[in-house]
Amino acid sequence: MGWSKVRNAIVCLTAGVTALVALSACAPEQEDPLVFGVRATIQASTPTPTPLPDEPTPTPIPAEVMEQVAQERSDTYLDALYEPTEGLVRIGIWDEKRVQLDNHLVGYVIVYGYDYGVEMVETTVEEYPSLLETGELDIVLQTSPELGDWLGERSEDGAVIDVGTMVEGTDGARIVVHGRLKERAPEIVDFLGAITADDEVFDSASARISGGRLGINPNVASLIVLKNNEDLWTQWIPAAVVEKVKAAIEAGKNDLQNRKCIPTGGGGTTPNCRGWTGDG
Repeated sequence: MGWSKVRNAIVCLTAGVTALVALSACAPEQEDPLVFGVRATIQASTPTPTPLPDEPTPTPIPAEVMEQVAQERSDTYLDALYEPTEGLVRIGIWDEKRVQLDNHLVGYVIVYGYDYGVEMVETTVEEYPSLLETGELDIVLQTSPELGDWLGERSEDGAVIDVGTMVEGTDGARIVVHGRLKERAPEIVDFLGAITADDEVFDSASARISGGRLGINPNVASLIVLKNNEDLWTQWIPAAVVEKVKAAIEAGKNDLQNRKCIPTGGGGTTPNCRGWTGDG
């Protein structure tokens, strides 16, 4: 080989080495293969929690509102237990057995025959004249004979009305009603005016009224009279009213509150009753 060929070979070899060096300098730096290999550790990211909205602070219910709601619920419950009424009549009562018997007997007919509510108002002989005049009482079934002058005067001006008597043996013991009861409950006034008393029957029954072990209360005494003397009281009222009163007696209703049913427990205040469906 000549010197010229050797020189050309050296030149070409030098150029190749130079080119390789240039290529190495331009090539990107390789990353560690273990970072992305199967042995690499996966770094789990923790999400940033979304804050919940603030809950409103509950407003306390005033005590008077709670009491009102409780009262309304109680009224609704009582309305479901009792029959509706045509209105309310107030009868004066005091501590005299015959007066108590008369009041409960008449009250029973008013409640179950005429569908009115009855309230017994405790009073005295001294108090009831003014209560009758103002309408705080609707009925007094046995006025005192000593009040004859008062009764005459107040009857003339219409404040009260004398409708009859429940006592045969005492002159001046009258059934007296408030002057406007004739307008508000004319059927009740007509009933009171039709009463014909029987002192023997009423006195005998009232004598048994007592709080002792052998006594009975006015409710029971009046029922005894009604059950045993139909020929007497059925003459005072129309046939339709008679049938309603008889139905109440047969159903076992024995007080002056016309419940939809006969209580079987709970002191007479629960709807645990025969035939009561709870649908009002």
